[in-house]
Amino acid sequence: MTNTMFEAIAICNERQVKITGAPQTGKTEALLRRCTALLANNVAPEAILIETTSAQGALYLRDRLAALADAHLAQRVNITTAQDACLRVLDLPVARTFTGRNPRVLAPFEYNFLLEDLKTIGHPVRALRKMLTHFRRELADGVPVSEVALPGTEKETWDMAQRLLHFEGGMLSEEVASLCIEVLKDPVCRAEIQQFEYML
Repeated sequence: MTNTMFEAIAICNERQVKITGAPQTGKTEALLRRCTALLANNVAPEAILIETTSAQGALYLRDRLAALADAHLAQRVNITTAQDACLRVLDLPVARTFTGRNPRVLAPFEYNFLLEDLKTIGHPVRALRKMLTHFRRELADGVPVSEVALPGTEKETWDMAQRLLHFEGGMLSEEVASLCIEVLKDPVCRAEIQQFEYML
């Protein structure tokens, strides 16, 4: 990004700003400039949510923000990964009631146990991995968890996977955003969720 682009992002009037690009293209710098400009204009730090793609990115951004702005203010800005922001929403009592799910992503070993349990349907692990990849693509495309439409044995596998996930008290990482979207669409749930004035 050029300095002109950085400045344009920093002073824009939008309350929601999404910055995309390849690694090392200045996304973090653009977020920092936007956030420091908001703080300089007396926006309450608690009113700002910054989402990053990784936990490491969130830590780096917080450290840089503390160096550029008042450290006390920087600590009060909400900086997290997109997935963690969704999990916070899903952990609210109203969201737990709405989804009936425990907002905890399966650990890798639990995912492997899930595959072993699904083998009882009669599919080899390789076929199950392929099916779960298909389910993940559906969710990534924004299809609600409750509306994943699949034919025959794939539907049976998905239904069993959902029962096992409920029993294990967890969810696939790909379900997190989809379930969060469903919660945010519900007016009762939305009224209970913290609102941010600015989302970056």
